[in-house]
Amino acid sequence: MTSIAVIETDGSSLVAVQRGDLDLKKDKKAKELAIADNRVSEVDLDWNNMIPKAASYLIAIFLFTLLPRLESHLSRPTSSRASQTFPARKIR
Repeated sequence: MTSIAVIETDGSSLVAVQRGDLDLKKDKKAKELAIADNRVSEVDLDWNNMIPKAASYLIAIFLFTLLPRLESHLSRPTSSRASQTFPARKIR
């Protein structure tokens, strides 16, 4: 995309977008975009409400999968962990 179109409205009119570069009868991409757009409208996706859900899923994944692995790694004796570390490189 190289430009943006801003449509000013007072909220009393429906704003519709019609792309001139796509033809629903010919272009597969046009059909896919139309289906995706209709689905977003159907489920009324609210990105602001999705962010906390995604964060909670990531925290759950960390707590139940990664944290136990990290704890088991850290509970090993230092000598067994030393073989898995890499020497520091000199910074110029």
